[in-house]
Amino acid sequence: MLARCYPLFFLVLPSLGVANGIELSLNSELRVYAVTQDDVNHPIALYSEIGRQTFKVDQYPFEGSDPFINGMSKFQLGSDLYVLVQVRWDISHYDIKGSDYVGYVYQLKNERLTLNKVISKDRNLQGFSGYQSDGSVSKYRYESTFDVVDYINSAYPNGYKINICSDNEVVALSCRLDNKKVVSLCKEGNALTYKYGMPYDIEITYPSDKESEILANEYMDSDLIKEYAFERQDYNYSLNFNISSGNINNFNNGYYELRVKYDGKVVFESDCREMLSDVYVSDWKAKL
Repeated sequence: MLARCYPLFFLVLPSLGVANGIELSLNSELRVYAVTQDDVNHPIALYSEIGRQTFKVDQYPFEGSDPFINGMSKFQLGSDLYVLVQVRWDISHYDIKGSDYVGYVYQLKNERLTLNKVISKDRNLQGFSGYQSDGSVSKYRYESTFDVVDYINSAYPNGYKINICSDNEVVALSCRLDNKKVVSLCKEGNALTYKYGMPYDIEITYPSDKESEILANEYMDSDLIKEYAFERQDYNYSLNFNISSGNINNFNNGYYELRVKYDGKVVFESDCREMLSDVYVSDWKAKL
């Protein structure tokens, strides 16, 4: 299910202490709001309230200036409800003038909001608009919560980013492994790139400028296997698919697996637990 943004903002009297005079209703009983607090290091805190119970969710630091709640929106990914809080810091120094933006994404579980670290660490949720000392001008693409939610909608349709390929690459293959991390084969022109990690932390990218290209092989085991493999130092990486299985989205017998060997011994092996790209055997030649 695609994310849906609900721009429900309620103005309240400043005397209530709600920062920027904004609060957000999540349902008939639960609301979330930011308040100013007597803490020079964290001038604003985020609270949720259900019935007569109040919970502190988070707090936002002083970063050269006091934080300002630029907006709050609620949206849905799959069956889960999320809250986006966009915080802004206005900066005016001799060498820089503008605004820093950071988006914080919270997930609602059992009537409690907790920070979703995967989405919140996405670098696209942070940006600067303004002037630098060299005269250059920066413009952040997502200066409103509506823009940020549109981005999250396209990048995290089920609460996780579809792939870790860049915008100028075609997603050839992408899946989530047993350890929750993502492995992807990304294609740009005739070049194929292997990536492994999380959206905010890509741990391995192959090849570099001076490394050999990824090799594609087919061999018979108990079934016909398609393998994409490369070697880095003493490690051998192979991404395998059981061609005989037909549909790559069928995981009954571990049809899609990543294997890493060091000095001939397997040091990492994981089946694909969730396909993040819509790829079938018949599509492989066209995509790769």
